[in-house]
Amino acid sequence: MARNSPTSQTTAPQPIRWWARALAGIIVMCAVPAYGVAMYRFFRHPQWPDPLQAFEIMASLWVLPVFAYVALKGTVPASGLGMGSAGRWAARSIFGVVTPAAPVVLPPQTSLLDLSEFVPSEFQYGLEVLNDNGTPMEFVVSALSTHLGMSHNDSVQTMLSIHKRGGALLPMASLADAKRVAGAITAEAELQRFPLVCRAVSVEDARA
Repeated sequence: MARNSPTSQTTAPQPIRWWARALAGIIVMCAVPAYGVAMYRFFRHPQWPDPLQAFEIMASLWVLPVFAYVALKGTVPASGLGMGSAGRWAARSIFGVVTPAAPVVLPPQTSLLDLSEFVPSEFQYGLEVLNDNGTPMEFVVSALSTHLGMSHNDSVQTMLSIHKRGGALLPMASLADAKRVAGAITAEAELQRFPLVCRAVSVEDARA
């Protein structure tokens, strides 16, 4: 998957380590009451902060929203929430951002059913999705979330697996459901001129 959309400047979400998300949540839960107490004391006894306190307040106005975003979304945007390269460096250093591996791109005519390492146990029907160099990562994440009902985190992990391995077979309840979903995703990709290969496949048809 391409990291940037050809038609926009949006960037793909950057998933983080599970422990970093949990830690960010704990920090937010501890920080919010502390801020509440500080604000209560300030309004009871207002006074101008000294330079160090002013710096801490300004820094917290960026840091706390970052931790809240990480805790809720489980990802860090590539923009670093408005901090540019400094924000991206901080995100990778603090939260352990998962950087996608070098992509594997298979020919569009590849059948993953012929490659045993791609076939899930007891797979019968489902979607075959192949990696390419033109479809944005965020489009794949959105399509998986919308049409397969995956959580955001599961969609990101599935997209990264497709990006890393070259494709994936996603089991579904029936071939009819697979065809319906494949058609919807392909139609959306074609509308935006993305070369995504997403098709319905079944083990029975492959053996015929």
